[in-house]
Amino acid sequence: MLNKKEDAYLFGPFIGELYWECYRFAPYAIHLKKMNPNVKLIVFTRPSRFDLYGKHADIFVPMNLKHEELYKQSGFNLLEFDPKSYISIMRYFRKKYKNRFEIKGCFFPDIDGWRCKVKWQFPRYLMDYDFQPRNKNTAIVNNYVSDSSSYVVSDIVDYINDYECVDVAEFRTYCKDKIGNKASFIGCLICLIREAEFVVSNLKSFVGKLALLLKIPVISVGETLSDDSIKIINPFDTPVINCRNVQEGVEIYENHFRS
Repeated sequence: MLNKKEDAYLFGPFIGELYWECYRFAPYAIHLKKMNPNVKLIVFTRPSRFDLYGKHADIFVPMNLKHEELYKQSGFNLLEFDPKSYISIMRYFRKKYKNRFEIKGCFFPDIDGWRCKVKWQFPRYLMDYDFQPRNKNTAIVNNYVSDSSSYVVSDIVDYINDYECVDVAEFRTYCKDKIGNKASFIGCLICLIREAEFVVSNLKSFVGKLALLLKIPVISVGETLSDDSIKIINPFDTPVINCRNVQEGVEIYENHFRS
């Protein structure tokens, strides 16, 4: 008698922008995994993004596109990337696992024609932003901030009066030779921001937008987005402090948000 195959969800390939994967794709995988914990989650994406799925995923499949530097990431898409090649990659992924698993769903963005511009190809109301990076990411961050009981994160300045400030560029350099294949800079950044008191950035930056999803207040310097535009990328109504300079933003935070 043949053994019954395990059920699995396939997510990917994902070839588009980091933020679109973080905001509009990976969280749907997290939702499905939580609703169906016995179904394996198999993810096909760039290794640098594995920790968007992190400990929710059961199998990671690294996607390394040839000559990717020739293309520009845009939304769900790579501009000028042949949609037929994309479908071939998807079919390869599905074929690779269909003999081992009972595929309960195969999820990948549609990049052909006008569909690639549709932001919510996957249910917006089912997005779960409970990112859980793999354990090595946490260890790297804990080692970096081990002497800091409280800190803030910034990709704009590297010094803030009366605060221990973690500069994102310096942190990236620190992480570079420590990541290996069991961590990623994205995973480390999630762990770093999640424990920060606040983030100094703006909402054109991935750092600022990620902080909103992690419910960490953002001091947004020189912000040009309207309140309506901010609301679209801020599902938890995380505090956003618009200001002309960092010191002004810190004063507003201390007077109105600091517990």
